[in-house]
Amino acid sequence: MSASDGSQISGVTPSVIVAIRMAVEAGRRAEFVGTLRSMLGPTGVAQGCRSCDLWQDTEDEGAFLLTEEWETWDDLRRHVGRQRDFRTLLEALELLREAPDVRVYTVSRTDGLEAIKSSAEEVRLRTLDDP
Repeated sequence: MSASDGSQISGVTPSVIVAIRMAVEAGRRAEFVGTLRSMLGPTGVAQGCRSCDLWQDTEDEGAFLLTEEWETWDDLRRHVGRQRDFRTLLEALELLREAPDVRVYTVSRTDGLEAIKSSAEEVRLRTLDDP
């Protein structure tokens, strides 16, 4: 079984992250944000949803990133199957100036700041060892 079917990897059920990059038509930003806002609340409290956020690019006010984190593939599938949310997303997609960049990641391990500190320390030590 592969992780994309909701199976376990090394005894751990992987979480799923959805990232959708979208560029909105000029002058349609407010409509786009309003449409997606109507979806964020219900999605954020859906079974298995860990987070649901809409991010705006700091250099291009028409560029957005929608991120969702799901406990399991089954939770994501159940959400995608809900007609109201799907219709809302389709409405938002009609406001884009180009096709969205959709990526779905299966995450079997998550590390925090300690992993970054540890990596930085390893690099520092290797640098000291170089003649």
